[in-house]
Amino acid sequence: MYYKINHSVTISEVGTQPQVDTQWVGPTDFWGVNSYTHTPLVGPIDFAIVFPSFHLSQLAKITDWFGDGGGISMNYFMVSARLYSLLQTYQMDEYQYFPAPVNTPGGIVDYHLIYFPYPREDDFIDWGHSLFRRITPSGESRLIQFSNSKERQLARDAHEIHTEKLIVHLEKIKVDIFRFKRFESGFYISEQLKAAMESKGMTGIRYEKVAWPEQTG
Repeated sequence: MYYKINHSVTISEVGTQPQVDTQWVGPTDFWGVNSYTHTPLVGPIDFAIVFPSFHLSQLAKITDWFGDGGGISMNYFMVSARLYSLLQTYQMDEYQYFPAPVNTPGGIVDYHLIYFPYPREDDFIDWGHSLFRRITPSGESRLIQFSNSKERQLARDAHEIHTEKLIVHLEKIKVDIFRFKRFESGFYISEQLKAAMESKGMTGIRYEKVAWPEQTG
């Protein structure tokens, strides 16, 4: 069983959203040659990447997950030091690590950016057995299939297409945390990791159970 990670929407817990503001300092700007905006869509970061400085928003509270780090990109998982330590005791998908200190009224608090270079929707989803349904404005309904996530993303009139049955190769998932990007985008964790995060009282997180039946062949 797997769970999708979402931001907590409980104001008493997070204070406000986004919880982190960003500011550029030094010679690199938003579109600079080494800016995180040049993060590859797929594959490792092989240059001296530069992030903006992170600042706790005025009404925000410190939690263990800041999601995508003030909107810098859903490529990144921004976590507290204690959550990062916990994640390291589980099987993480291939990742790169970057320090992300957050400026708060009480001083700098250590946070960490985790980058998953390989989104796994084409590794884990069984596209050959998954089904989708197109429902047109006139009410016409028909089943369709796709070969991969890119084909699904670029499908004509994509807003008319709904997931009928999503089949996942559960036996291929050997990690406790991974990312989908192009389809069903987000971060996913195992039931074991969820239980550990809950037992440690990790904050700022909602867990969405995903119903993935096993592949049919």
